[in-house]
Amino acid sequence: MRSLTSRERVMAAMCGEPVDRVANTSLVKQFCTRQLGLKFRDYNRDPQVLVESQLQTYERWPIDCFTALGFAYREASDCGLPLVWPEDTVPHPVGVLVNERADIGRLRWPAPWDGPLMSARLRAIQMFKKLRPDVAVFGAVEGCFAQALTFRGMQQAMEDLVLEPDLMRELMDFILPNEIAFAKAQVEAGADLIFVGESAASLVGRRPYVDTILPFERALIRAIQQMGVPAKLHICGNISHIMHDVAMAGADIVDIDWMVSLTEARKVFGPQVCLCGNFDPVAILLQSTPEKVREECRRCIREAGTPFILAPGCEVPPDTPAANYAALCETYH
Repeated sequence: MRSLTSRERVMAAMCGEPVDRVANTSLVKQFCTRQLGLKFRDYNRDPQVLVESQLQTYERWPIDCFTALGFAYREASDCGLPLVWPEDTVPHPVGVLVNERADIGRLRWPAPWDGPLMSARLRAIQMFKKLRPDVAVFGAVEGCFAQALTFRGMQQAMEDLVLEPDLMRELMDFILPNEIAFAKAQVEAGADLIFVGESAASLVGRRPYVDTILPFERALIRAIQQMGVPAKLHICGNISHIMHDVAMAGADIVDIDWMVSLTEARKVFGPQVCLCGNFDPVAILLQSTPEKVREECRRCIREAGTPFILAPGCEVPPDTPAANYAALCETYH
């Protein structure tokens, strides 16, 4: 068949259609800046740095997407959460936005173009689309539960999930329409797909996940799909205990972290859902050899079946050896 563009390859692979090679959508963030001698703080705050660093990385090791995500606190910061910005690692929040239930009613979420950090992501998407329309552009929003953890603080939110689930639902009721609006702005800016980050959902039991988290995941994913683009659900860690429930969220693509068997995931998700993953990014990509990376890529392709997109189980570690990353980016049929 003819050679596909990166965007065509991702969209075809997602639907289980024939592709010229396996699509690769590895999540590169700090890896870009480490390779180019840039500062991750600038990558997260300056859309020009984000775009240029990914473009230069793409020219050296072509994968099939550009990603406009870099850290988890973009929306929360625009809502007033103070951040500390280390020069060369992820920012971290100072305090929380919701200390008590009454604080939920006092929250103010700016329109996406009015938030300094949200608008920076929107500008990055526009730049990507203008420069390389042939490459799939991934926008991103935080899932409602992930955002609630930031607004409330992880320890308190985890307690609330069990002891005061109504408080968590009230907070996520506030978050949901705002994340939908942010997703819509990214689609209008040119995003081909929206990444939904629910990183900590694997840490909760099945009952709280089903009763409190899943309804908001489904609502957010459905709203994104109604915008005419696919939704990609990312949950870090071992989701084996909730995998059947995650399948009910309705995402077009589901990231499978390295702790989860791709063979078992395919049995659960069936042929309708595109799996993405899933070898250990640290033990294999960071600490192993190019040949071991190739071996793991071939294993993932073999076990996952179709539809499938290749990537490590989570993001590419910042200090990944160039030779190992090159092995990941090789053509696999």
